[in-house]
Amino acid sequence: MRVQYKLRQSLHGSSLPAVANVAVAGFVAISVWGVFPAPVILAWLAAMGGATIVRRLAARYFIAPEEPGDNRLCDILLRGSVLFSGILWCSLGLSTVSGLVPQDQLMVIGLATCGMLAGAVFTLTSDIVAFRLYSIPVGIGAISGFLLYDPPEYWAVAGMGCVYFIVVWAWGHVTAKSRLAETRLGYEKQALAERLEQARNDALLAEKLKSDSFAMLGHDLRAPLNAITGFSESIEAEIWGPLGDPRYKDYAATISRSARYLNELAGSILDISRSDAGFERMDSRRVDLRAVADSCIDILGGLAVEKEIDLRIETLGAGAWILGDETKLKQIMINLIANALRFTPNGGKVRVILGELGDGTVGFKVIDTGAGISSDRMATVFDPFVSGKQVPDGGERGNGLGLSISKRLIELHGGTISINSQVGEGTTVKAAFPKR
Repeated sequence: MRVQYKLRQSLHGSSLPAVANVAVAGFVAISVWGVFPAPVILAWLAAMGGATIVRRLAARYFIAPEEPGDNRLCDILLRGSVLFSGILWCSLGLSTVSGLVPQDQLMVIGLATCGMLAGAVFTLTSDIVAFRLYSIPVGIGAISGFLLYDPPEYWAVAGMGCVYFIVVWAWGHVTAKSRLAETRLGYEKQALAERLEQARNDALLAEKLKSDSFAMLGHDLRAPLNAITGFSESIEAEIWGPLGDPRYKDYAATISRSARYLNELAGSILDISRSDAGFERMDSRRVDLRAVADSCIDILGGLAVEKEIDLRIETLGAGAWILGDETKLKQIMINLIANALRFTPNGGKVRVILGELGDGTVGFKVIDTGAGISSDRMATVFDPFVSGKQVPDGGERGNGLGLSISKRLIELHGGTISINSQVGEGTTVKAAFPKR
C-alpha cells in the first residue's frame, strides 16, 4: 500500500505535465487555425483544458496511507481525465482523413502526437493503467490518420508510426516496472535502516544492562564476602576469647547465610547464562502442580514459620495438571513463593492458588500481603538484578534474579507471567500455562 501511495504521490506531485498538455494543444490549435472552423477548434481546446482541470482536481482527493478512506475517487478522476485527453488527441489525428489538412499542418499534428506519447512515458507510468488509457487512443488516432490519408504515400509514415508506438509502449512498461522496483527498494532500504538502528539501540541497551548488571553483581558479591572474611578472621583471632563464647555462634550463622546467598546467586547467574545461550532443555511430561506446590512448601515452610507467616495452598476445581518440565516448574514456584515470603512482613499471609485461570489456561497464583510494588518499579520488575519491592525490616534481601528467571522458564513452557500489585496491600503473581 505504501508503494502505491509513493507512486501516486509522484503522479500528482507536479502540475507541469497537465499544463504542458494544454500548452501543446494550444500550439497545435494555432497551427491548424483556419483549417477547421473556429468553433470546432475552440471547443476542442476547451475540452482539453477541462480534462486538465479534472486531472488537477484528482490531486485534491489524494489520501495518504495514515488517513481514513481510499484513493478510488482520485484514480477514477485521473484515469478518466487522461482517457478523455487521449480521445481528444485521437480525434485530432483522425481529422486528417478529411483531406482538409495541408501537409505542413499534418507534420505538426504528427510531431505533437509523437511528443505527447513520449511525454506519457515520463508522466503517467507511475500508474500503468492511466498510461495505457492515454497512449492507446493517441497512437490509434495518429496512425489511422496517416494510414487513411490521401495520397497513399503516407502509408510509410503510418508504418513508422506503428514502430514508434510499439517502442513507446514497451518503453512505458519497462519504465513502470523500473519505478515500481525502485520504490520498493527505497522502502526496503528504509526498513533495513530502521532495523539496523533498532539493532544498534538494542545492542547499546544490552551493553548498558550488562554494565549495570556487573556493577550490581560486584555489589552483591562484596557484601557477603566481606561478612565471610570479617567474621572468619574474628573467629580465627578469637577476639572474644576461646571459641565457647556464644557470639561466635552468631558469626558462624552469618557466614552460613552469606555462603548460601552466594551459592544462590551463582546458581541464578548460571541459569540466566544457560537461557541466553539457548541451552535450556525441556523434559516434558504431565505434572501435578499440587504435588509441586507441596514439595515447595516443604522446602520453604521453615522460613514461613520463622516469620510467623500463614502459608497455605488452595486448589480450585479438579486440580491443575500441565504438560511441562517438573524440575523447572518447581524452580518457578520456589522463586515466586520465596519472593512472597521474603517481602511479606512477620505475621502476614501468603496464598498459593492452583487450578484453571480462565481464557483456556491453567496454572497458579501466589498472593501475599507484603508492601507491594510501586508503579515506577513495575516496568523493570522482570529485569535481572532488579528488586521491585521494599524489603521489610529484618527481612533478607534477594538477588533480584528470581522473577527474571521465572519469566524465562514460564515462557519456555509457552506460558505467561503477570503481576498485579498495590502499594501497602500486597502483590499477586500469576503464572498461566496453556491447557494441553
